[in-house]
Amino acid sequence: MNWLLSAAVVIVTFLLCVWIKATLSGHRSLSEVEEDVKKQAYEEFKHRLNQS
Repeated sequence: MNWLLSAAVVIVTFLLCVWIKATLSGHRSLSEVEEDVKKQAYEEFKHRLNQS
């Protein structure tokens, strides 16, 4: 009985965390996030290249 209750609490907590993360991220797709990361990395690369 305790195991079942513990499993239910873990599942509810996990779903709550996933929902909060989705809400805070603004529902951006993975490809949008990947494109932003690539742009930021490229800008940092150009900045460091110009300092050399």
